[in-house]
Amino acid sequence: MLLIGESHTSMDVHLVQARVIELIAKSGRPVLIGLEMFPYTQQPWLDGWSKGLLTEEGFLELAGWYEHWSYSWLYYRDIFNFTRDHRIPMYGINTPRLGIERQARRSFTNRIATLIPVPIIDAQTRRPNCVRASYADFIWGVPAQDHPAYPMLGTSTRAQDGRRRRQVIQVERASPAERAGIEAGDVILAIDDADVPDQQALNRLMAAKRWGDSARIVVQRGQQKRTVSVIFRRQSPSS
Repeated sequence: MLLIGESHTSMDVHLVQARVIELIAKSGRPVLIGLEMFPYTQQPWLDGWSKGLLTEEGFLELAGWYEHWSYSWLYYRDIFNFTRDHRIPMYGINTPRLGIERQARRSFTNRIATLIPVPIIDAQTRRPNCVRASYADFIWGVPAQDHPAYPMLGTSTRAQDGRRRRQVIQVERASPAERAGIEAGDVILAIDDADVPDQQALNRLMAAKRWGDSARIVVQRGQQKRTVSVIFRRQSPSS
């Protein structure tokens, strides 16, 4: 078994994952893929995808991609398309309160190896990265990344008391949300006139954004509704 680590918002890391899967498949070895983002309850939709029975839009909706995972489908699209085209089975392995490696070790008795993509150069110091030999069985060098491939709002949210709407509990420094004036305690009501009733809707609407885009976000702040304009613009590390 090979466990591949990832940085969720690094496209280079996901390209490494896709390449590893492709090489193993081409070697003639049987390939089964376990996915941390999906609980086992979503297995019927993963089976449907692997068998080529679902469109992308149908899979994302039925499997609840943006309900179970907050990161853009586009980071993972090449991997999923390869598995569909080559009929490689995929399995949801997420279960409550157990990490992926602990789950694997409880049910798999053969050797487990780890592969972790590591930036060759530290994005802050611009010096070569060093890791301990115990960090992983294998490392794969990738370019340093100053920004994720796709923009993020820069907020942490939770379900509002008694409701599913998302209430902001933290705003990242220098993020698009902070620059727009979004504050902890705000409840997100709408993005570009589209209702945001829950986490899935928030993730789906954000996944459609690209660097350079903007958004009108309506928030509830205390007893008042406010509309803020968010600009998704890359900032230099020193900004």
